[in-house]
Amino acid sequence: PLAISDGVEDQSSMAPRVVAKTAAIIERLRYLVAMELIFAATGVELRGVLDSMGDGPRRSYEAVRALVAPLDDDREMSADMARVARMVAGPRL
Repeated sequence: PLAISDGVEDQSSMAPRVVAKTAAIIERLRYLVAMELIFAATGVELRGVLDSMGDGPRRSYEAVRALVAPLDDDREMSADMARVARMVAGPRL
């Protein structure tokens, strides 16, 4: 607890600050997972292992590729990452 107003008023919990900070961490984590999924899809294509993947990894690969085209040339990827991050936040995966 944090004393407020020179100790005259009741103590205040830090819970709202913790909740806000946790929400920001979760948002960053979604972007990190999005990047990993995009790079994993590229790895699947480079290794040529799509046919040997199980159902779960294949569904994840297909969900990513439905949103993001393969990286054939150098390009800005922030929009791709944002789309996959929104997918990660939703019920699709």
